[in-house]
Amino acid sequence: MAINHRDEVRTARRILNNKATTLGITMDSERQQPGANQRTLSFQALKLVNDATPRADREQLQLDDPPAGAFNGGNTAFTLSRPVTGLNIHVIWGDSATPQTIPLIKSNTNPPVSGEFFFDPGDPTHIVVGNPPLATDRLIAIYRVDQ
Repeated sequence: MAINHRDEVRTARRILNNKATTLGITMDSERQQPGANQRTLSFQALKLVNDATPRADREQLQLDDPPAGAFNGGNTAFTLSRPVTGLNIHVIWGDSATPQTIPLIKSNTNPPVSGEFFFDPGDPTHIVVGNPPLATDRLIAIYRVDQ
């Protein structure tokens, strides 16, 4: 038996309605609106389901500008304010001597060489940079955290 377009639409609406019901969404107020029909109710239900779905957003990113540690030309170890989720971290170096901003490359070895940083997921609150920053330099860590 061939499935026609009307059956496909009904199946999609049933799946959407079941998802809305699972999330505790009722369409009672939308049914009271003038011109409400099955199509507009499905559209409104989809919008409400999407609004109830958690998303990755800016609040899941942590910015440490700068991370905790001494900027004295000798220190290369820095502490982050929150644990990093996975390997999702970027470190940016603001070099005052050459006035440029450089994204550091993630290294697998500790200590890292110049232009690199080391991060161990087993120690998610610490990083080591290859070049010790001076007091006038800038170091920024951007990383993903769990909420």
